Amino acid sequence: MQCDAFKPGMQRILIIEDSTEYRDFISELLRLCGYDLLEAQDGEGGIRLAIEATPDLIVCDLHLPHADGFSTLETIRRNQGPHHVPFIFLSGDSDPLHIHHGLNLGAEAYLVKPVSANEFVTEVRRHLPLPVADLRSIRPANAQS
Repeated sequence: MQCDAFKPGMQRILIIEDSTEYRDFISELLRLCGYDLLEAQDGEGGIRLAIEATPDLIVCDLHLPHADGFSTLETIRRNQGPHHVPFIFLSGDSDPLHIHHGLNLGAEAYLVKPVSANEFVTEVRRHLPLPVADLRSIRPANAQS
């Protein structure tokens, strides 16, 4: 897997995952790709971090202690103000009704574990906006230097 094709400029991703092993795995993967991370092991902690730190993207498990992924997403959406933070569910729950419900609540994606590192990083990049510094370097094809 290659992470060096796009330099994310230390964009911040919040990982809300109760499994220490899985949280450590995806955190290490995203760190290797150059992202800054926040981590929470339950829904309440994730909600608090999302509101206090305003990450650029949230990756959240569905089945969590203290607040499941659905209520975590709903609470974050109610409290985020005008800043929309992309939200990706990453869960071992492949029930089509849960996937449909998560997307209807406003999640940008719902990935089912196990997911390959390439698929996961591709999905993160699909929903994470370019940093301002990278946007400034983009010029129309007909622009002169």
